[in-house]
Amino acid sequence: SNTSLNYQNERISQILLLLLKQHRSISYYDVENTIFVSRSTLLNDLKRVESILQKYHLEMLRGSNKLVIDGSEIDKRRCICEENLMVTNAASIIAGQENYDPMRRIKDILVETFVSFKHNVSEVELNNMIVQLYVALQRIENWFFISPEELEITQDLTREREISRAVFSRISDDFHVRVPDTEVDYFALYMLGRSNFVSQSVISQEVDDLVLEALREIRSAFNIDLTNDVNLRIALELHCTPMLVRVRYDMQMKNHLVYYIRQTFPQGFDIATFFASVLQKRLHKKIQDEEIAFIAIHLYKALTDLQNSTGTRRVLVISSLRRSENILIRQTLYKWFSDQIAELFFLPPSDMNESYLERYDTFLTTEKGKYYDMGLAFYINPFPDRHDYLNLKLAMDGFESINDILQIFHQDLFMVFPEDQQRDDILRALCEKSSQYYQLEDLHDAVLKREALGSTLFSNHIAAPHPLSPVSSDTFISIGVIPQAV
Repeated sequence: SNTSLNYQNERISQILLLLLKQHRSISYYDVENTIFVSRSTLLNDLKRVESILQKYHLEMLRGSNKLVIDGSEIDKRRCICEENLMVTNAASIIAGQENYDPMRRIKDILVETFVSFKHNVSEVELNNMIVQLYVALQRIENWFFISPEELEITQDLTREREISRAVFSRISDDFHVRVPDTEVDYFALYMLGRSNFVSQSVISQEVDDLVLEALREIRSAFNIDLTNDVNLRIALELHCTPMLVRVRYDMQMKNHLVYYIRQTFPQGFDIATFFASVLQKRLHKKIQDEEIAFIAIHLYKALTDLQNSTGTRRVLVISSLRRSENILIRQTLYKWFSDQIAELFFLPPSDMNESYLERYDTFLTTEKGKYYDMGLAFYINPFPDRHDYLNLKLAMDGFESINDILQIFHQDLFMVFPEDQQRDDILRALCEKSSQYYQLEDLHDAVLKREALGSTLFSNHIAAPHPLSPVSSDTFISIGVIPQAV
């Protein structure tokens, strides 16, 4: 009544749940009878089961026609939670006992305990904690416990341990289970990893040094200096304090907006990925894209403020109009691009010489004469309108014409791959073709280094692999089209 075994995904969940309940190995025959499948179907399903277990550092051991899942209890619980295995199990428990609703009781215990300790928590995190405690209760009732060897706690958990002990004391009384200290410590760690730090006093010297080191690395790699942004540093330190706990103990948060953030703020996501790579060197554990997306949100505001306070474009307007007539153009340009313009200078055509070519980035002209014809200056109407704005935006963003955009594409760098092509082969082919065309070295290695830091998938079936820093003075796009996703 709770699940259909006609679909592989449903069977996978049932197999995982069954195997994770076993203290000893179980025979193939018993598994087949439990989920009503043939041996060949079971063997095929077990391939999927093994690939899922690998994500949680678990291993399926087989031998003498039997199988068992090997690994730490913490990793087994991660698998149960993240694969949503507890949903099916909860349904079957409640369906069998109408008056038995452990989740509601756990929620009451948590709320009452948090209120008594004046411990703040968001609604989302409260729900996550209910799930964690429900899974822990299920495992404890079946005599599965976290061993002391699985926990190497280096954080100060004095307050969290006190709250956790109070929670489990009530759970022990209500559900008649014995709760060892390791369960208390693990939930205390989970609480610390989900804490909302609102006071600057909780920032440790270690976290402060780590964030500052990462910002210095960003300055070196991207030539963007955020080290003096006090608000950003505090925001990152408050965010990283619980995040480091989550990463160390495999409790990383989910973020369903990760693709949206990656699409709308690609530069910030790249810098956040680099920021995370600096932290990973210390932690020796990979920070997932979901956590990186939270970092990117903090960087987005800082980079926007930096751009608004320090425009980068030096604009020269070649104009034969009188000074009073240029006022309208000056005010309109500042209105449209105040956050991008560092300097705006007007010059008569007769005074134009080569020295200005080095000093300015963008050239505009009010007349379609010599400098317009030779492609140096972009035409601007003495009375700029919406059409001028759209054209000028191309120039301000680094393109002076549609042809400039088209020039970063080339027919020789457009490839269609066969259906069975693998991801690594596609990357290598695109890099080799680009390297030949632009006579580059180490492009493939540079792209792989960026890929190693995190995915470059932008959703909508589009991925944009790229080097973290420039390897060429040319800007170009090499395109690979495939019949289906890899």
